[in-house]
Amino acid sequence: MALAHFSLFIEFTVAQGIARVVCVADSKKAYDPRTDFYKGFRERAVKQLVKGWNAQAFRKSVQEAKASGKQASYEACRDGLIRWARNKTITASRAPNKIWEAAGLEVKVNPELRLTIDQKKYVVKLYFKAPELTAARQENMLFLLSETAPQGVEAAILDVRRGELVTAQEQDPNLDALMISDAAAFAALL
Repeated sequence: MALAHFSLFIEFTVAQGIARVVCVADSKKAYDPRTDFYKGFRERAVKQLVKGWNAQAFRKSVQEAKASGKQASYEACRDGLIRWARNKTITASRAPNKIWEAAGLEVKVNPELRLTIDQKKYVVKLYFKAPELTAARQENMLFLLSETAPQGVEAAILDVRRGELVTAQEQDPNLDALMISDAAAFAALL
């Protein structure tokens, strides 16, 4: 069975033409933390939420982490996360990775957090990038998160930069077939 990383598989599902082949080629490369732009921010955000939210401690932690080339992006994400967390009762733990299988492909679904916000439970993938999530990317991410979430836990994407928790309203019943066909195409290109 072939294996794909969540982010690359999502890129594949929204790509067209030769860009899909590039996504598969990229999936064969090993993860290099030195090229993960948001790694430092992600680690600090998860750690702070799990430890117990404290905006001042988080602000200080992020200031210590930012390199000159990351300063503007880290500050935008910091401000968005602080704005989102304000006035919420949040309990957090690290979320385990799960595997979604279809058509000879295993996709490693890697949400960062399990959150309880005002007594509602979520499994959460963090999103940091400046471009807003497209509807297709959002729908596909929420589909995989939902498929691997425990019973009674809602899938969500925390758009950190914008300070928004995005959840699925209602999923298209045809999305399952589309994602399975994308899994088959991805596996065929490996």
